[in-house]
Amino acid sequence: MAFFTTTLELQKYLPVNGTLVVNEIRPFVELAEEQFIVQMLGRVQYASLKAAYENNNLTTQQESLLKKVQMPLAHYTLFLFADFGQVQVSSSGIHVVAGASQKSAYQWQIEALKRAYLDSADSAADQLLQFLEENATDFPSWANSEAYTITKEFFINSATEFSDYVYIKNKRRTFLQLKPAIRRVEDFHVEPTISTELFNELKSQIRDKQLNADNEIVISLIKPAVAHLALARALTDMAIDVNSFGVTVSGTSTTNNVEVREAARDSLISAVVRNAHRDGETYLKRLKHYLDNNADTYPIYKNSKQYSDPNTQSDLNSLDSPIFVV
Repeated sequence: MAFFTTTLELQKYLPVNGTLVVNEIRPFVELAEEQFIVQMLGRVQYASLKAAYENNNLTTQQESLLKKVQMPLAHYTLFLFADFGQVQVSSSGIHVVAGASQKSAYQWQIEALKRAYLDSADSAADQLLQFLEENATDFPSWANSEAYTITKEFFINSATEFSDYVYIKNKRRTFLQLKPAIRRVEDFHVEPTISTELFNELKSQIRDKQLNADNEIVISLIKPAVAHLALARALTDMAIDVNSFGVTVSGTSTTNNVEVREAARDSLISAVVRNAHRDGETYLKRLKHYLDNNADTYPIYKNSKQYSDPNTQSDLNSLDSPIFVV
């Protein structure tokens, strides 16, 4: 049984027509649950909530969680269903849905609606994760799951937090696309700068929610560097789609009521990449400058090969220099 059993339940979260039959879109509800909800809840917490929902014995905490789950689920479901809802498939072929009083939406209208569904679903997903974070003691199955670990995987772990440094309109989908770049920046830039030992200590304290005051300062210096360098690394990747059709360029325009994918100009992308990389490297230099000048507070760092005595450092490592030596 899916997390929606009636149209009335769905209408709490979406302005859908009363003629919509939930059973007819059940495969898309179940697909959305598997593709999006399980990832956020973890398999064990998902199964526990599903069993309580099906047996009609939800606890007060589970009822609150269910409401947070159903909101993104409704929007993800309609996002997945939108293309299929425009056609009918039968033994005689595939036909466009039309009638005397209605006709199919134009392709550009469908694409616009799908983007709206996806944006609202992602926003609601962030609210779900925030709810779980704030009520982790009520949901130990989630707190002890891989899903919890994933939400604490990086130094920046949400679209809202990323937007504090590089504005991505708090869009969760954009943040998810940035995650591979964030991982590479942490591995190839941050860890070699602050030492593996300090890097691992910070990661452990983030996961255990035991970040001390001194390390909070280091994290505050890491975040803007990660955000800008991740953007610089990701921009080229996000401008293309790699799929079964090959490598295609992404962008948007509307021609004859049909959505067409186009690219931003190379010169514009290159300029944004250069600026983001420059800003990221500047923040990274500030991070190292702070650690070198406060090394007694961070003995793990001071005892590492990354430490440089500020009294003997070359002028190349001044904060005003465009060159940085590790």
